[in-house]
Amino acid sequence: MAELAPYAVTEANSRGRKIAEDAPRGRSEFQRDRDLEFASAPA
Repeated sequence: MAELAPYAVTEANSRGRKIAEDAPRGRSEFQRDRDLEFASAPA
């Protein structure tokens, strides 16, 4: 893995989900949430 900034969040140190959902297929929950956050951020 590439070296990350000290404040970076990874799946290993994530606090998890606030509301439980079914696991996504083909990627981790962390990847799904990360992608949703980037997609919903203003340009």
